[in-house]
Amino acid sequence: MRILHVVASISEVDGGPGMAALEMCRALEAAGHEPVLATTDFDGPSRRLDIPKGEVTRFRDVNVIAFAMVGSSERRKPAPELEQWLRREIATFDVLHVHGLFAKSTADATQIAREAGVPYVLATVGHAMKPNIALGRAVNWPKQIYLRTVERRAFQGAAAVLFTSQLEKDFSPIIPALRKGGVSQRTAIIPPCLPESAFQERPDREIHSPIRIGFMGRLHPIKGFESWLPLLGRLAEEGLAFELHLAGPPTPWSEKHLETIVKQCGLTKKTVFHPALEGDARWDYLADLDMFLLLSRLENFGLAAAEALACGTPVALAKLVGCSEWAVKKDVGTVLSVTADGAAGILGRVLRNRERLQQQSRNAVALAREYFSHQAVADSLSILYTACTSSDE
Repeated sequence: MRILHVVASISEVDGGPGMAALEMCRALEAAGHEPVLATTDFDGPSRRLDIPKGEVTRFRDVNVIAFAMVGSSERRKPAPELEQWLRREIATFDVLHVHGLFAKSTADATQIAREAGVPYVLATVGHAMKPNIALGRAVNWPKQIYLRTVERRAFQGAAAVLFTSQLEKDFSPIIPALRKGGVSQRTAIIPPCLPESAFQERPDREIHSPIRIGFMGRLHPIKGFESWLPLLGRLAEEGLAFELHLAGPPTPWSEKHLETIVKQCGLTKKTVFHPALEGDARWDYLADLDMFLLLSRLENFGLAAAEALACGTPVALAKLVGCSEWAVKKDVGTVLSVTADGAAGILGRVLRNRERLQQQSRNAVALAREYFSHQAVADSLSILYTACTSSDE
């Protein structure tokens, strides 16, 4: 099947959607499909990717066609030549897969697909979530208005809407709104896939002394540091011996607040900060932990947690992390409410049970292969694409 993927950016600066789209294309190609990824050359403020423009080229083991972003709108990322190419070429593909909302290129792709009669899958990648429901935030009205107008048409015309987790779907009010308006929409839940290099089989794994607890990701308040670092501080006071490893690019918030919170929790001597990690360094870091923590306030999926599982590392996840629904399928970790009474006790009991951690480590890689491998995700996508194209005929 010839599949066109469209995403606003494949820059590592933007992370998430672009990286997931590249990995998905690798998985689909390995399964015998012919994916092409169309995108812009955005690579951060005032920077552009060093990639040929306007022609399909092999980029990071994926067939990519990139077009020059015009202007300075980093959110919208307009690329007029991408729109023109879509109008010429979209009908040559069997199905379109759009990653994300709110960008000019993705909105153009869905509109042009509707005009050309090409079925498309709209992957929301967390963009349709309404986090103020969980986090008490003020409503972002410009975003909500755009979602209810321009993006509503994209949802209405989609052959399927794709979510990364049940939690993401539950926190995306657009689907119930469409059904209330009489639009019945096909939905699917397919998690992101991981590269084969992420899977680390270590049957002879031993738990460290002191135990190694770690985090990897943005050092941002949405990751819940202000809630879960005090839990670790309480466990330290109770005499639990551990090291805390925090890996990720610094942010203005982390530079101003994070070390202060660590100090207030009495964790300064136990904490090691690491820079942002890439490639094999990510897998080595995750595989060397005894437990990975992702106790965020809200995550549509939580890719780093899936990566930790692939590396054989048990996880402790907050209930509002989408990946937690897979963690409970097998004994690979703990799901808890960070603010609930007794959360520190639950976490402490898990960390002190070394035999269970070893068993969870063995379970983790098997679960990750079953749900997050190239084959698992490509198989699920193939079924979805077939359903979309069949219903279109």
